[in-house]
Amino acid sequence: MRQIEQKTIVALNVGGGVIPALLAIYQFSRANPVLILLVTVVVTIVSYYSAQVVPGIGIQMNALVAPLTAAMTALLLAGGNAAPIAFAGGVLGTLIGADLLHLPEIERMSPGILSIGGAGVFDGIALCGLLALLLI
Repeated sequence: MRQIEQKTIVALNVGGGVIPALLAIYQFSRANPVLILLVTVVVTIVSYYSAQVVPGIGIQMNALVAPLTAAMTALLLAGGNAAPIAFAGGVLGTLIGADLLHLPEIERMSPGILSIGGAGVFDGIALCGLLALLLI
C-alpha cells in the first residue's frame, strides 16, 4: 500500500501581508526607525501571546489587540508623530508575532493551507492602518 504524503502549505497573502509589510518597511525612511522597532517588539510580544492556532482554521486573534497596542505604544513613545510609527510597528509586529512565530505550531497541525496575512490576522493588520490614520 502506498502512503500519501500530507503537508501544510503556507501561503503569503498579497493584500493582507505583502503590501502592508512593504508599506511598513517604507516607513523606516520617513519616521524614527528606532521607535518603529520598539513598537514592533511590543506588538510582536502582545500578538504572540494573544494569537491562537486553531486546527482546521489557522491563526486567530482579537482584531483590536495589535492596533490598540501599536497606537498606545506609539503615542507614548512618539507623541505627535505617532501615526507612521503605529502603522509600521503594528503591521510588522502582527505579522511576526501572530503569524511567523507560530509557524512551528502550524507545521504540527493537520495538513492544509494557511495564509499569512489573511483571514483573522488580516483584520488586525487592516485595523493597524485605520487606527494609525486616526492618530494624524
